[in-house]
Amino acid sequence: MNNYFDEVQIQYIPRYSYGEDIAVLSERADDRLSLARSYENLAKRLVLSDNAWEKQRIFKRPMRVFLCHVAADKPYVRELYKFLQENNVDAWLDEEKLIPGQRWDVEIKKAMENADAILVCLSKNILNKQGYVQKEIKLALELAQEKPENTVYLIPARLEECEVPYQLAQWQWVDLFRERGNEWLLRGLTLRSADLGLLVEK
Repeated sequence: MNNYFDEVQIQYIPRYSYGEDIAVLSERADDRLSLARSYENLAKRLVLSDNAWEKQRIFKRPMRVFLCHVAADKPYVRELYKFLQENNVDAWLDEEKLIPGQRWDVEIKKAMENADAILVCLSKNILNKQGYVQKEIKLALELAQEKPENTVYLIPARLEECEVPYQLAQWQWVDLFRERGNEWLLRGLTLRSADLGLLVEK
């Protein structure tokens, strides 16, 4: 027992009260098992341990944005695609992403489901257009309903002065044909990238 107290630098002080012997801690800075040294060693382990603290994950990848549009608006959408790429946004445009031999309907659905945000490009051409683009809009609406409230995910983007379909009117749209329209679009995308913990680097 005496060897133990010698090791941790605790000494006996006899007859402290009522004739009983109690142990009193005698600290020295060079004590191998002193409280100060123990706390110091614990702190070092916590700092050096990879699992000591839960770290916020920051993903070094651009955010993925799907461009929903009709073929008639392709010239403008190409310019939009180029603008987004120049601003470190991985925009998905069919003629740039589809590889010969792929099933385009499968790849489009996959791209929409994997997108961080969906841009629905609105114009007079799309309002009365029948065909696959209506399936894209329907899927975009379904995916948006799965997101938490106030998530910037589905963005109606007007390419010209036109009506916004009632299904999309609940989301604030952006007028890309107006001055600073692209800037406002980037603000929304930046907010979304921050929510996702994405690190966008030029």
